[in-house]
Amino acid sequence: MLRLAYLAALALILVVSILVLQPSPQQAELRATEQLWYAGRVTEALRRYQTLGSSEAAPALVDVRLAAITLLRGDCAQAHAHAASALGQPLRRDEAAQAHLIAGQCAALRDDLVRAEAEWRSVDPRSPYHALVDVLAGEAALRAGLRTTAIDRYTAALTAPLPEPWLSFVRLRLALALASAEPEAALQHLQPIPDQLPAPTPETRPLLPFAPGEIVGQSRQLAAILAAPKEQQTQLLGQQLLDLDLLPLAIATFEQVPIDAPGRPLAEAHAAYARWQIGQTAAATTQLRELVSRYPQEPLIATLYATIAINTGNLDDASAVLDAAEASAPLDPAIVLVRSDLLVARREYPQAIVERRRARDIARPEVRGRYALALAEQHLSLTYRVCDSGVEAAREATTSATTNPNAWHLLAAMLYHCRSYKEAADAAQRGLVLAPNDPALLFFLGAALWEDRDREAGRPHLIAAADLAPASEWRKRAEQLLGW
Repeated sequence: MLRLAYLAALALILVVSILVLQPSPQQAELRATEQLWYAGRVTEALRRYQTLGSSEAAPALVDVRLAAITLLRGDCAQAHAHAASALGQPLRRDEAAQAHLIAGQCAALRDDLVRAEAEWRSVDPRSPYHALVDVLAGEAALRAGLRTTAIDRYTAALTAPLPEPWLSFVRLRLALALASAEPEAALQHLQPIPDQLPAPTPETRPLLPFAPGEIVGQSRQLAAILAAPKEQQTQLLGQQLLDLDLLPLAIATFEQVPIDAPGRPLAEAHAAYARWQIGQTAAATTQLRELVSRYPQEPLIATLYATIAINTGNLDDASAVLDAAEASAPLDPAIVLVRSDLLVARREYPQAIVERRRARDIARPEVRGRYALALAEQHLSLTYRVCDSGVEAAREATTSATTNPNAWHLLAAMLYHCRSYKEAADAAQRGLVLAPNDPALLFFLGAALWEDRDREAGRPHLIAAADLAPASEWRKRAEQLLGW
């Protein structure tokens, strides 16, 4: 009898243990969704987090994840809403830290640095994510042109135990901020950056502005600039900062070129163009017009001014400047390229294509691939004779720019447009040999297979394109095909 009672008690304990330890359906779904999230399958994870979030009993972690994914997809309004929702609920320390970082980042992207700092100050210093506070504050200062503040915050960030690729990112950005005034110090920060960097964790990926490969590439570019002859360094540095959209810092750098230096006119022109980009349109236009008058022999100044004139609708003015520039430099393909843009603005599309072709033909062999790409791009952007002259131009681009995956992307895009799906898939696959993680190539491979009635083969490539570039048109187009 005692034995039966003992066995019954044991069975009861076992049943209770199973009931306690067995996850609820919601917990099981959250665990499965978390596995997708940590595997980098954010597109699939998003849909499942959204389903979980529709329940009133959804854990706050779901809002934290939705905030991260929507920020990754470039939707700061949604990201901030989810972060605020999460912070209105009980959160673990590190979950709250992530939500504050995201909310602060969205404020910084709106140029509300006061709100951003308030959110970042709320991150618990005991959280490992606290190390990113100085990084994000430094980045906001750098974008605003607050060089000294950026240097101070990046330097403070280096005192924390930062993991890669964040450590190399901070070294790169600090080097960019130091390069004009302290080139040797900048080089010291660049030297430890390795040739390969790991991916960021899923939690921090939405906050990192560049992919690991881009961080390495930019650091090598800056190192090459700092190794160039001293009289060229400032001009080259300003151009890199311009390309990185660090416009206030680029303007300040261009202005450091000595007045009597041979490169001063080009530096002034680039500084004016940067001012135009940040909205100082009248001053920039006036300055460039004066530079065109003073230096009529400089085609680059003429093309910068003409570009602004085209964008502001002053087409006759642009035409006159280009005519004068081409008279002094008849074999400069950059002038012809801008003239093609002028003809597009006038809706003279056939002649615009002719000018692009002429630019390609007169370009030097070492840069002809770039102009071949520009010709193919215009055929596609105008959807003008894509399936004959356009495809021909794209094929030529793949032979002129042999190591550039964009040439294969353009060819795949045109063949896809022309419904030559098998050829489009082949072009995309050849491009992926050069760039295995290129989202555009993955999209066109998946889309071509999808439209060629091999949807099972196309689906993973479409999802991969969306996961790799969540804020891009490729994610949007992939989801449209998938019906998501």
